[in-house]
Amino acid sequence: MTTLTKRIVAIGAAAVCLAAIQAKAADLDGIYVDDANFIEKPAELGSGWYLRGDIYYNVAKEQRQGYLYDEISGDTVDYTFGDGFGYGVGMGYRFNSWFRMDATVDRPIFSEVTSTASETFRGSRIVEFTYNDGNGDVTSDRTIFFTADGVVTSTGCTTDEVTAGCPGVGDSVAPIDGSRLDELGYAVWTTMANAYVDLPTVARFTPYVGGGIGLSRAAAWYKLTVDCVASIDEACGYPAGGQGEILRDQVLVDATYTRWLPTWSVQAGVSYAVTDNLDLDLGYKYMRIMNVASVMEDAGFTMEKKDLDLHQVRVGLRYSIW
Repeated sequence: MTTLTKRIVAIGAAAVCLAAIQAKAADLDGIYVDDANFIEKPAELGSGWYLRGDIYYNVAKEQRQGYLYDEISGDTVDYTFGDGFGYGVGMGYRFNSWFRMDATVDRPIFSEVTSTASETFRGSRIVEFTYNDGNGDVTSDRTIFFTADGVVTSTGCTTDEVTAGCPGVGDSVAPIDGSRLDELGYAVWTTMANAYVDLPTVARFTPYVGGGIGLSRAAAWYKLTVDCVASIDEACGYPAGGQGEILRDQVLVDATYTRWLPTWSVQAGVSYAVTDNLDLDLGYKYMRIMNVASVMEDAGFTMEKKDLDLHQVRVGLRYSIW
């Protein structure tokens, strides 16, 4: 065999050995430690995919985000994010014994505040007035207009009738009673891409740290319904200013606003291997939803805080699928 031939055979043999080593390395990808015997075993080919589900409690610490000035009633309505439960689902992939990633969809916030209050309405009223014009008693129907505070702004009474006691401009009368229902709401859905580093396992417990980035779809809405309880001789106007007649259970405002907002998070926790395929996860996540003020300002609020900070105590399950 010539020297050239020997070199070609040697190169070929080396290539075959290298291919075998790479194939063996592929078979061993995803090695994990068996806690019972502390021996390394190769994971099955194609393994690593998992499903997850989580529930958690948001500790928002009663963050006062802003307030809404209601021009109709003249009232100021505060909006505060309180504590509450959330939930989420996702799917991920474990690349090796210490690194994994997943994509999740969560609903961390659904907040709705409903308040009912008594309200007085401006309006008009037909009054029956009787007075003596010198020739005897005269009865007439007169229309008066008044504010929500009961101050007469216009009257159909003549000067003589006003002198005789018919309500005149500036006089006080009873306004029309009724009620108002304010409904304020805010909801968030988040989509996140997350990465985790798993630390060494001890007695089936595996600590981890991680972080994620994504987008949140935030929706804010405000609805105002008023109910003016008028008699047959009365007509209701807006509670404070404005034009038009108010009917029973009339919706004056009904608006919803949505935006997609940047979101990021960091987290840490520990998982417990219940079985070879099922892990119980307990952790803490800090999440910041950026520029929440924008969607609230769309809804008419004056905002005092730009971002929303959430502190989540989470518990969930991860199930490996093969």
